[in-house]
Amino acid sequence: VEIIAGAGHFLHLEKPDVVNPLIVDFLTST
Repeated sequence: VEIIAGAGHFLHLEKPDVVNPLIVDFLTST
């Protein structure tokens, strides 16, 4: 679980530069 400061319910739209690397890391580590 990651907490993204300053992001609301649409964090993938509000902070894509932070969220996208987390998603890629999750998908490549499983």
